[in-house]
Amino acid sequence: MMQNGIENFYYIVAMGIDKSKDNLIRLSIQTAKNSSSSEGASEQSNDYKIYSVDCQSIDTGINILNNYLNKQINLTHCSAIVFSEEIAKDNIKDYVVSITNNIEIRPSCNIIVSSKSALDVLENVANSGEKFSSRLYEYILNSVDYTGYTVNATLSNFLSRTNNSKAHEFAIYSVVNDDTIQNYGTAIFHDNVMIGVLNPLQTTAYLIVENELKSCLITIDNPLEEGGIININLETIKSPKIDVYLINNTPFIHVEIDIKGSISSSGRDFDYISDSNIKKIEQKTNEYLDKLISNFFYTISKEYNSDIVNLYGYLAAKYLTDDQFEKVHWNEVFKDSYFDVEINSEIIGTHLFSKE
Repeated sequence: MMQNGIENFYYIVAMGIDKSKDNLIRLSIQTAKNSSSSEGASEQSNDYKIYSVDCQSIDTGINILNNYLNKQINLTHCSAIVFSEEIAKDNIKDYVVSITNNIEIRPSCNIIVSSKSALDVLENVANSGEKFSSRLYEYILNSVDYTGYTVNATLSNFLSRTNNSKAHEFAIYSVVNDDTIQNYGTAIFHDNVMIGVLNPLQTTAYLIVENELKSCLITIDNPLEEGGIININLETIKSPKIDVYLINNTPFIHVEIDIKGSISSSGRDFDYISDSNIKKIEQKTNEYLDKLISNFFYTISKEYNSDIVNLYGYLAAKYLTDDQFEKVHWNEVFKDSYFDVEINSEIIGTHLFSKE
């Protein structure tokens, strides 16, 4: 009888899905061998393994791998599901449903779209030199907390949006260059098909609108020095006020955003605790964010017609029944939306840059 000790399992840290020949998919898994050193059997070594198989479905691929590997595959520690851009531009719904049907997969597992193949991502992580590859995936995924350049795109969130005809899915978009992986914004979907990419700054705008921005750095023109710049650390302080209404069946959307910032660095010393100077910096910050967030809204509406912010909910709340709201045909009229963005920034002065 097979024992249930950890030494009898391959714990998968990431799974990759690419297209293959003959209308098949290539399923790749990345695992690390369990260490048998005196430090304990639960510690992973840096001997990473990647196994790939061509198959008709994810479940079939796992069965094939289980058949010829000397240990059973276990998905309880899988941190990321990586799709190639080629797969994502086809349709990934069946893959997502198949993955979520596996009881070992955690809902918090993130979905990544690779600019190249999914296997490229797995290989770059495996060759990174990081002792624990699962930790490296965590670093990649958690960069949303301190850069604002990517999103937290969990499997549960993706599936929830898949089952909502008015919501649109999104995933982390990663660019593979030579031997490096860089999170480069957000892959956005319509009906489970990838239709475009929000760049890092547009992704920052998304996080601000969703009140999910924990920290990011922006660079604005210095109103106190011609040709100078100021770096501002930003964080959201409360959910935006959003109102959506119709005029002649055209959505008009007003968004009011309150945001807090602190001066990170500047070219020269100025009196940055002066009320009048702070007001000038706040005005420049407002102008910058107004342009950034307006660009984001018009990109998702005019270019992609993808309501990843779920703006429809603010309008639907004004109707007594779902049937009444259905007559709006939101998925058809969203692309014609007009946006009015109002930014109220609060910049905290600091003695760090005070002029003596």
